[in-house]
Amino acid sequence: MFHLTIFTENHFACLGISARASFLDVMKQEGETEIDAVQTVDDDFVKKISLMEAQSFGFTQEFKDGFIAMIKESLGKKVLLANEWIMDANSDTSKYYMKVVGLLNEGVPLQEAANQIQSEYTK
Repeated sequence: MFHLTIFTENHFACLGISARASFLDVMKQEGETEIDAVQTVDDDFVKKISLMEAQSFGFTQEFKDGFIAMIKESLGKKVLLANEWIMDANSDTSKYYMKVVGLLNEGVPLQEAANQIQSEYTK
């Protein structure tokens, strides 16, 4: 997948091809080939995203600054990484993921959180 969306409980940011590559480059530990879908935002996480390269379009410095601010709001909490491209913050898909993050921050495991929220949409 060419896109990556990072969800907090209240916001999300969609990263295109270059920003996704930059994010994965700064987040992966040496020798790792993938990263976990659930991440805890700590000072190290914020420092790593601060190292992402801004571009002249797409992931501009302005977008990067907003992305960092969004992540800082979730310091000490979990965020969810998903291979999604979402344009509407009010869509069922974006609401679903943000609700999952809310449950993750209550200590519910990812699969259980996903199942619980999914059952709300299938009632």
